[in-house]
Amino acid sequence: MLGAFALPGGAATAHSTLRSELLRTSDLSYGWTVHRLRGQTGVGCLSPLASRQGLQYTARASITFIDNGNPPELTEVVATAKSPATTYRRAIAALGRCHVVKGVFAGHRLSGSVHRAHFGHFGIASHSYVANASVEGALLFEDVVIVETSHGVAAVAEGNVGGVSTSQFEGFVTLALHRINERVRLR
Repeated sequence: MLGAFALPGGAATAHSTLRSELLRTSDLSYGWTVHRLRGQTGVGCLSPLASRQGLQYTARASITFIDNGNPPELTEVVATAKSPATTYRRAIAALGRCHVVKGVFAGHRLSGSVHRAHFGHFGIASHSYVANASVEGALLFEDVVIVETSHGVAAVAEGNVGGVSTSQFEGFVTLALHRINERVRLR
C-alpha cells in the first residue's frame, strides 16, 4: 500500500552514498530477492510522501524485496535532509492525518484504515503505523516505521496478506538502521 514511497531526488553522489546504506539480499535470510516496483506505489493518503508539501529531501534511495516470489514485501527508503528533525516531524504528521485509505491499486479497489502502532524505539525518534485494507476479499496488512537518523529520515515497511510478523518486522528495522549507522561511520 505505502510501497516504496518516492522522494524528490538529489545529487548523484548523494544518491549512490545512500544506496550503499540500503539493505542487501545478503542481509536477509534465504529466499528474499529484490523486487522491481513498476508504476503506482501507493493509495490515497498512503501515496508517495513526496506529494506531501513541506517534505524536502536532498537525496533519497529505496529498495524493495519479496520473499520467495510472494508476499511478504519489504521496502526500505533512506533520505538525507537539511533539517532531519523537521522533515521527520512533517512526515509523521502526514501519516498521522491518514486514517482512511480508499482507492484503486494495480487495478483493484482497495479500502482500509491506518492506525498508530507501538513497536520498539528506533534511531533518534520513531513513529510506527499499521495499515490494513481489504482487496477483493483478501485482508492486507502493512507495518511502517518512520525513523529520524542523524543525517535524514529512514522508512521501513513490510506488507503481507493476513498479517505481518512483528518480531520479523522489528528485526528488519533494526538491521536496516544498523546498516545505515555502519555506513555513516565509514564516511
